[in-house]
Amino acid sequence: MTAETPDNISTKVALTISEALAFFDEIADDPQMAFNYMNEGCQARAQLMGKRAQEKNIPNIKRAWAFGVGKSLKVTIPNDRTYGWPHHVALAIPVQLDDNSIEDLVFDPGIFDGPVTVKEWGETMRADPRTMDVISFNEIAKYNNNCYVPGGRREDADFNMLARLELNILLKVQKPDVYVCLCHTWQFH
Repeated sequence: MTAETPDNISTKVALTISEALAFFDEIADDPQMAFNYMNEGCQARAQLMGKRAQEKNIPNIKRAWAFGVGKSLKVTIPNDRTYGWPHHVALAIPVQLDDNSIEDLVFDPGIFDGPVTVKEWGETMRADPRTMDVISFNEIAKYNNNCYVPGGRREDADFNMLARLELNILLKVQKPDVYVCLCHTWQFH
């Protein structure tokens, strides 16, 4: 299905399926998102995907969070590499489905080839549904201590700049056997 991502859809409540697929493809094809390095960087990717969605006036954007409380989340992606994370986050956007219902779909090009339901996203990582949240893009998740949310740790932080800086570092690595831990780099106290 081919469609163009709309430039101004601010009066809508949800994307159509074709708009969702077009936006997913746009972010999946962006080499600056460092999807070839999945050990780290989900918070930065979610921040910058959300920024792009805001620039396109995509309505009601959210973040989908999964937390491995007491265990790691685990996912095997198409390159047969298995990753484990203490938490994972991706962009979620309401999409109007063929039956006219509206459902939040998760946009996670590092794991999937298109938007998926929150349930499928969580099951793929073996996440306990009780430790998953889909929240407003600017809200802080209940288990979250990261800084990529306005009003998070430091009100004057430029979260988009921090996210871009993190992905620029990861772009220099992009080797699946190398682990660069940036998870504490932006912890403000």
